[in-house]
Amino acid sequence: MKLKKPKKRKRVPIGSLREKGSKQRGIKLGDGNFHLPEHEKMGLFVALWNGERCQCRVLNVKIKDSEDSIHSHPWWKPHIGEVMQAIQIFYYDSIFFISNEDGLGMQKVTVGKGMPTASHAQFEKVEILGIVYDLKKWNIEFDFDKSNKIAMRGEKYWKEHDPEHLKIIREMRLGLVAMRKAHKEGTLQILPKDN
Repeated sequence: MKLKKPKKRKRVPIGSLREKGSKQRGIKLGDGNFHLPEHEKMGLFVALWNGERCQCRVLNVKIKDSEDSIHSHPWWKPHIGEVMQAIQIFYYDSIFFISNEDGLGMQKVTVGKGMPTASHAQFEKVEILGIVYDLKKWNIEFDFDKSNKIAMRGEKYWKEHDPEHLKIIREMRLGLVAMRKAHKEGTLQILPKDN
């Protein structure tokens, strides 16, 4: 008896509900390929944002001040002028940068699938110093000690500049630490809203 070859299924790209609008913006879904000039494609890799494919690259950036920030106390304010590792994300018609100094950014776009449940720290304004091509220099694993050092520098800054805001930061940080621990242990649960 001769076996029949299975029919080739039509591949539906991720995010196909938005495919029509995406084609108008010059974005090809499914393969994460954004129509960038050839020289801009250096160092790109496919990752996930909001569970959909996107293009990313690891960079070294210098943090710049953003006077027109929508936040009154941005997390990056104490780090203006510092050089940090970041991930540049190309998602639909948006291009933005998240911190990867402690590996949290890479965890967000890989293990966390870019979902809102995985935390990240976004920059508003940066100066790109260069693409990090050497994979050994990428911060792939989350480094709690590095994360703690960044947080402590922030606490020191806000203690000097706005002590009231420091209280809010500490409360938020305790909540994030508890959430990360529960996520790592597999005990994180999202509770239904009380009606």
